[in-house]
Amino acid sequence: MKSASKPISAMLCIMIAFMVIFQAVPAQVAKAANQAITMDRSAYLEGESISITYSGASKKDWIGLYPKGSVPEGSSPSLTWSYTDVSGQPDGKMTFSKSLPPGDYEAIYMEDGGYHIFARVPFSIVSLKSPERLDFVDTDADPEHIAGDLNIKNPADVSNILNYNLYWGNDVGRLNGQPVIASIPLTVTGATYSEYETYTFAVNTPIPNGATKLFVYAHSLAGESTESAEIAIPGVPVKKLLVSFEVITDMHITNNKNHVHNKNIEDALRDIIALNPDSSGLMMVGDNTENGTEAEYKELERIFNLYKNDLPETYFVQGNHDVRWSDWGKTSELFAKYTNMKSSYFDVWINGYHFIFIGTEKGLKDYSYLSETQLKWLDEKLAEHASKDKPKFIFHHQPLKNTVAGANEGTLKTNYWYGVRQDTELKKILTKHPQSILFSGHTHWELGAKDTMYNAKYATMFNAAATSYLYTDENKSKDGSQGYFVEVYDDKVLVKGRDFSNDRWIPNAQFEVSLGAQIPVVDPATDPDLTLSNPTIKMVKGAYTPAEAVQVAYTSSVREDWIGIFPEGTVLNKTEKPIAKQKTNTIQQPDGTVTFAGLNLAPGKYDAVYVGEAEYRTDNDNLELGRVTFEVSDQAVERPFVVTSATMATNTVMVDASLTVKPTGKLDKAVVVFQLMKGNTPISIASYEAKVPAEGSTFNAKFNVNRKDGYQVRVLVVSDFGADLTNVGTLLAEPVTINE
Repeated sequence: MKSASKPISAMLCIMIAFMVIFQAVPAQVAKAANQAITMDRSAYLEGESISITYSGASKKDWIGLYPKGSVPEGSSPSLTWSYTDVSGQPDGKMTFSKSLPPGDYEAIYMEDGGYHIFARVPFSIVSLKSPERLDFVDTDADPEHIAGDLNIKNPADVSNILNYNLYWGNDVGRLNGQPVIASIPLTVTGATYSEYETYTFAVNTPIPNGATKLFVYAHSLAGESTESAEIAIPGVPVKKLLVSFEVITDMHITNNKNHVHNKNIEDALRDIIALNPDSSGLMMVGDNTENGTEAEYKELERIFNLYKNDLPETYFVQGNHDVRWSDWGKTSELFAKYTNMKSSYFDVWINGYHFIFIGTEKGLKDYSYLSETQLKWLDEKLAEHASKDKPKFIFHHQPLKNTVAGANEGTLKTNYWYGVRQDTELKKILTKHPQSILFSGHTHWELGAKDTMYNAKYATMFNAAATSYLYTDENKSKDGSQGYFVEVYDDKVLVKGRDFSNDRWIPNAQFEVSLGAQIPVVDPATDPDLTLSNPTIKMVKGAYTPAEAVQVAYTSSVREDWIGIFPEGTVLNKTEKPIAKQKTNTIQQPDGTVTFAGLNLAPGKYDAVYVGEAEYRTDNDNLELGRVTFEVSDQAVERPFVVTSATMATNTVMVDASLTVKPTGKLDKAVVVFQLMKGNTPISIASYEAKVPAEGSTFNAKFNVNRKDGYQVRVLVVSDFGADLTNVGTLLAEPVTINE
């Protein structure tokens, strides 16, 4: 029994007063003029993020967190702070993820980077301990019912505990859909708390379907404890564990052994060894190093050698930080040398389960590039000894677009951390194998965020967070180190999120995947998320005269992609300069057409090269996504059609272009394409497919823009046509540009 430090009457008075303070704080909303801040709660558990809503912000207004009663000034800095205008709006919400020790604090709203106070709101950080253990003897012989006393041993520190909440649960935590069984108050006798609290299950209490454990959480004014005490329900059959493994990602190891990233992974490895000494494998999902240097790989080797006698077999894939903008051959050699992985992609079988590792084959800045060969290999491996009731585990650094946390544009427009250039192709393969479970990293999004687990389409996918540092749903970084423990049974897979920094499980990141569960099937023709696929490049036509503008069509471009013109056969390197180049993000993404005007190329052959996500930062060609050869000739090319007239009307405000074309031989069918141009940028397209009589036909296109704003119209006569000139057939007449 623990002696109380004050008489019970005094303690109860203090607790009642404490409760009144928390309930009476309309101080949760504080105002000054038009500025106001609101906190979602008056008390937070130690380690919880703190959310604040503000209004009336302008300039460089800011909010800082201070110990209660502080006078903000330069010599009394905040514990953490943020500007309010990051969203560009006067009203908004901010989240502070910095961990504060237990105590009383204030959120203080101040003006324009200074210390004039608009508002201040008090709040508290409380420490809350979970019960030490549970004891239970089931007195009901029926395996579907329980009865008897559940004894809950109080922790040494019961401060802040109002009561305990009792739940049904299973191997991943509280049972979904089941309310709290009971709220159990603490018992005080005289001046001391009881050593145990007791809850009695009545005779014939039914055990809900799926329940295998009982969980008890401490409850306070700040909510429930993050940790719980648990006990298996006697007599409930326990499934046999068939295989278990861990998934961690984004270590970002540096060459400094004292760096926080390096210390974090050491701590994570110790935790894994302690919790699962019989693990079947440790799966590392990329960004093993910060920059892919040999010094960093040596530090990786040093860390893993510290624990090599206790760790299970460890498997690695490469992430973008391991390969970005580097010589592909050298980074691949270092990866193989220090991880013992012999390929960018490979597979292993563990205890009868298939583990498949896929990885980039180019050193792009952010995305992975999966060759057609690798994708075909993946499809074949997923079909190998396949069963809809047996999972296949896939590991790849970057997530797919609009799937897991941090990669979903529907949640936050800046969540662009998806990253597979062959996104559509990979999704279509997974759709054929819905029993697949894909683990990815890259986003660093904390476990428990929205879409940590995704299974709306294609397959089941998990974001695996990071051991180096984390990101929140507000796209803000925070300290932390997280990963997964995975357990495989004959009817389910348990994926259990772990907070390595605080040595605890993450309550809202405990998942159960039922085997044989149906993944919704979608029609690729109508799926809105199949917008990024293998990049392609194509010339609008194969031959040009020296004075002609050269047009190159491309698909699936992202960010800093560009198209360059080079002499035929040029190998990309640091010193080789293109004759001309244009970034696709200055024209149109993901699909579009680059127009190179005024080049006056000498007769000969040239290559248009599609370069991925970079300026020249490489001494090899691994950033090349595609190339196509074209010819420049000063010899006139005979065409099956000729343009006899091309005019733009001057008696109208809008752009009104007309073109007359007639056949020169036997061919009489063509597609006439009008392309509205603003400089070199295509704005709009109109096309007509028609049979052209011997005497010729006139075609017309009107564009609802002001012709005085510098527009011109480029007209092509071609054999066939696709949107944005990305699928143009043979050029049947010389291109014409129409302006006033």
